[in-house]
Order: sequence, then structure tokens, then C-alpha cells
Amino acid sequence: MNTTEKLARGWIAKEHDISEQEIVFLSTGTPDFTTPGGIKYEIKRLYGDKIILYPSQVRAFRGDPAIQVAIFADGADKPILITPSSTITEAIDCGKSVVSNIRIIITEDRLQIYIPDKLTEALERYLQDKFPAGGRITSVIVREALYEKLKREGYID
Repeated sequence: MNTTEKLARGWIAKEHDISEQEIVFLSTGTPDFTTPGGIKYEIKRLYGDKIILYPSQVRAFRGDPAIQVAIFADGADKPILITPSSTITEAIDCGKSVVSNIRIIITEDRLQIYIPDKLTEALERYLQDKFPAGGRITSVIVREALYEKLKREGYID
């Protein structure tokens, strides 16, 4: 679960007056979260003025138009926009790429980096020995690499 999803889970728990443990999290697939009452949320992080969707997510939205898409600014503990997935699919069907001033980017590319906890810890120790002032270097390195990739590909201005 990434940072945005963790913040979103906390927000959902508060919104529905339930514990975070009662919320079902789907690490792969859409939607990301389902409440005990059956409300489904797909969480999207805002990159500048854009969200990134994958074709499989758009297909899931078409199959279940009741999925709520909650869009979070980086580090925010509540969404800046909540919209039914049907709003997004209707915009796409009409050839629009903007919903509520937020651009929708659909991409086939997916960059996923899976680093096991033990490897991360070992790399952290190594880098902290080499660069004592670096703090949690691994997450910074990965975040910067991803930021540069997204910037190169035009997802971030």
C-alpha cells in the first residue's frame, strides 16, 4: 500500500465511522478499497493537474459505474475530488480528457518496482553507512527516479 492509499484508508475509515481493519484493500486491481457497506473507492494521486489511469481501470469503471474515484493531492489526508467512475468513462467516451479541471491520462506503460523489506533494510543500512546524512535514501532514490520518468514522458510539468 502506497502513502496515498494509506492516507485514503484513514479518510475512508473516518468518513464511514469504521476501523481501518474493516476496509477491504485490493493491492492489484480496481477498486482499491471496499467498505463493509459495499462502497467502492479507487484512489488516484494527482500529478500536477493529471491523474494516470490504465486501460484495465477504465474497463473496471465501465463494469462497475458505482466505483467512487477519490483524487488526492500529494500528502493530503482527504481527497480534493470524489467522482463516480461513470463521470470519467462518460468523459472518455465523449473524447474529453478533463474532468473538473483534472486531466486524465490513459497509459499502457506501468512502472512497478517491488523491493522486499529485507533488501530495502539492507540497502538502507549500506547507504546510511556510505552517506550518514542521507536518512531514508532508498525511498528518495526510487521517488526521484519515478519523478524523472514521469516528467520525461510528459505526465508532470
